[in-house]
Amino acid sequence: MTPRTKCSALLVFLALAMNVAGCKRSGSASSGAPDSPALAAEGAMPRVLDDTVDDLFTWVDEDGAFRVVAAPGEVPPTARDVVRVTSPTVPDPNPETVFVVDLRVKRPDGTYAVSTMGRTSFDRMATERRKAKEPEKPEPSAAGDEGAVIYGASWCGPCHQAQAWFKSAGVPFVEHDIEEEPESRAAMQRALEQSGQRNGSIPVIVWRGKVLVGFNAQALEAVRRSGG
Repeated sequence: MTPRTKCSALLVFLALAMNVAGCKRSGSASSGAPDSPALAAEGAMPRVLDDTVDDLFTWVDEDGAFRVVAAPGEVPPTARDVVRVTSPTVPDPNPETVFVVDLRVKRPDGTYAVSTMGRTSFDRMATERRKAKEPEKPEPSAAGDEGAVIYGASWCGPCHQAQAWFKSAGVPFVEHDIEEEPESRAAMQRALEQSGQRNGSIPVIVWRGKVLVGFNAQALEAVRRSGG
């Protein structure tokens, strides 16, 4: 065999080898089995059965805490309606959406229904349950007939001055942080509207039927002397 003939034969061999490798690659891609979560078919959802392994299930307990378990059977009956499922083979649709499964009813094929839910909505379940467990706060109102109400904020210097004034005067009062208590902000706005004023600053003090905006020791002293 001449050198030229050997070279031609080598080129034919390499071409055949490349074709064989290409066929294997094509066959793997057409099998439908993704090589990694990133290759999962668009719109695919996790398949959840009683014996599902590798997935994680997140549920919210009655105190609003997230609990994570490795099997559907570990989720208590009272929390099986909305359970987040995290699968290593089927990633969440996007950063704002998660997969949730209803573990209350099993379908004829042994699977449970999986759907999508906004991540914010799922997190809100925990927040709402925590609030439901918190003790009820008293309605923002006056501290008795002679007491005062101070609407303010923790960072507000004049608010602290108003508190100090009432303490020194021996007048009972209640304080409400309008940044931490939305219901207190609403109550403050109602008091201002009823007195024909606008909220220009804090504190807003309600005492003996008067609504005072800002801290003014002389104005408070006048209210105390007038008795109302």
